Amino acid sequence: LDQSDVLVVGGDTLFLHDFNLDKFFDKYKQMNSNYDACLVTTYLVTEEQVHKFGIVETDSQGIITSFLEKPSPLATQSRKACPCFYLINSKAIPLIQEFVDNCKASNAPKEEYDATGKCLAYLYPRFKLGTFPISGRIDVGGLSSYIKANTYFQS
Repeated sequence: LDQSDVLVVGGDTLFLHDFNLDKFFDKYKQMNSNYDACLVTTYLVTEEQVHKFGIVETDSQGIITSFLEKPSPLATQSRKACPCFYLINSKAIPLIQEFVDNCKASNAPKEEYDATGKCLAYLYPRFKLGTFPISGRIDVGGLSSYIKANTYFQS
């Protein structure tokens, strides 16, 4: 990894037992030996869950071709949710600043640039974003999901 690459992790996300950080980094290195790219995690959700998540569409090599923020299930055939776990290539960092600057210059409300998914939606047409499929995650957003996570990791 380049010393200036940035790992972005949503503090409310826990991955399942089979997640392997070494494999995630290996995929990132392999991709970047061919071209500059960022890497994000994805996992499959049901049709009923699509409207709750940022959904990515990808080409046959797993490169993101579209990012839809909480779409209707009819808006896309993809069921690939994209949780907040990204490895941002150092060469993409200026694009993140450009995204924030553009939002501020247009007087966009903070919600337009405060969500990480909105930044990915800005990045993908300007910089390659590869995907790393995972089996799932636990979103710890409250007491019930915390109890679910605790039960899962004790088993």
